[in-house]
Amino acid sequence: MLYPIIGDVSVPVRVAARSPIPFSGIYPGSQQQAGQAERRRARVVRIAGGVRTIWLALAFLAVSGVARSADIDLMSGGSVTSHGRNAHIVAADWLGKTQRWKNLAIQPDVGLTYVSARHHQGADFSRDAAVAAVGVRLPDLWHHLFFSFQVGAAAPQTPALSSTQQFVSTLGWSRHGLVVLVRHISNGSTRKPNLGETMLLVGMDLKVRR
Repeated sequence: MLYPIIGDVSVPVRVAARSPIPFSGIYPGSQQQAGQAERRRARVVRIAGGVRTIWLALAFLAVSGVARSADIDLMSGGSVTSHGRNAHIVAADWLGKTQRWKNLAIQPDVGLTYVSARHHQGADFSRDAAVAAVGVRLPDLWHHLFFSFQVGAAAPQTPALSSTQQFVSTLGWSRHGLVVLVRHISNGSTRKPNLGETMLLVGMDLKVRR
């Protein structure tokens, strides 16, 4: 409180204290830079998780002997999830030696599926994702049809692949080196949302023998 003197009379004058300027007001880009750094760290963590998943799949491949005697399916195509959102797909399956179990022909099946990012399609779909999976294939169902079921892991997570654990179901046809299949990947409603990926793939069946 100040008391300036006007003539012989002192008049009290209240001076309002100025509030401090927020730190973010002085440096408006500081919060944005911190957010970008956090997103970069989160991306590194997701990539590391994906790399670990791939190494686990490759370890299974080596232990099961798939690499020593295998059919390799190399495929590409497209996938669709909720509201018609589509993505490009590249996939590879390593199939071990066919064996008999209770009159059924079965093959060890190791697969890697890459799902491209969906840019400008809404929600949080703007990230590439990969699914590594292991399971079995029934190669001789009927007239060159086959079915496989695998348990997999996805990284990073997306609205379509919303958890690490995934189930991979495939129905396909293979003959004379040509492979055509329909594949569905989802978490079986173990976590919401359970949008999943449903894909149509076409590719080649390569025979590898050592």
